[in-house]
Amino acid sequence: MNNKSTILVPVDFRIQSMAAFEYAKVIAKATNCSLTLLYVIEETGIFTGAVLKKEQKAEIIKQAGAKLDELVSSDKNLEEKNIKAKTVIKKGKVYRQIINLANEIKPVLIIMGRTDSSDFKKNITGTNTHHIVSEAQIPVITIKGCHEVTTDDHILLPLDLTHPVKKKIAKAIEVAKFLGARVSILSVLQSNWLSKKIKFQKTLEEIQRIFTKYEVESDVKLKVCKKNFIYEIINEYAEEIGADLIMMMTQREMDIHQYFIGSTAQDIINHSELPVLTIIPKPELQLNIKHYLFKELVDPLHVYNVFPE
Repeated sequence: MNNKSTILVPVDFRIQSMAAFEYAKVIAKATNCSLTLLYVIEETGIFTGAVLKKEQKAEIIKQAGAKLDELVSSDKNLEEKNIKAKTVIKKGKVYRQIINLANEIKPVLIIMGRTDSSDFKKNITGTNTHHIVSEAQIPVITIKGCHEVTTDDHILLPLDLTHPVKKKIAKAIEVAKFLGARVSILSVLQSNWLSKKIKFQKTLEEIQRIFTKYEVESDVKLKVCKKNFIYEIINEYAEEIGADLIMMMTQREMDIHQYFIGSTAQDIINHSELPVLTIIPKPELQLNIKHYLFKELVDPLHVYNVFPE
């Protein structure tokens, strides 16, 4: 991991963003990354901006900067773990400033707090979480609660075996190696057809052999269930096995540069108490490999050609 790599952590001093900060510190220590803490002063409208005088705006920025600097300087964990952290203040729409800064500094990861599901659902197209997960060209971890993270994390990887999975598996291997994690792979079959059960089970066994080949500890599980919502099955299984992180993939529209949150991934983000990692599974986006955590443009493990479709 490049010593100059950084993790972007949006902070608004609410409980969830503080949980994200705590999570980010552990990840930064384990991966030799620095932290970039971003606070966005949201200008709610043109009338608000017009009423505030230039001096008042400057004072708001000054106070926000002081509060952010105090957060860093008073944090003993940063010094004890030798984690470098810098602060950035921006003005504007929260999600847009986060995306803009991510494009500018090329962090390996964005770790951010998320509010409860009712807030997320209230206005899907307007929530910061939805915009960032959909538009960020790097992996995003959203945090709902405080969970301790260690270098031997347990990742739950739900896979829809009715669609190609080889690049998703490649990304999962990269994530697992980056975090020093083991992976539990779950596929849900909403059918009782014996032929499909046999096919899915064989595919899962082949996937597990691939993980073993590349020295990532893994296990596989096929659940057959016709009634439950898939996200409920995933969340229940995550709790059952003691997973620390759920890894989901964004979906691609016709334009390869347009990604959106699939319904299952969106439900997981809404309802899971665990951190949720969302990642672009395809390698088309032109990103800076040196700073990009999962190396979208290359196949460093040379395994794409052996993955089952």
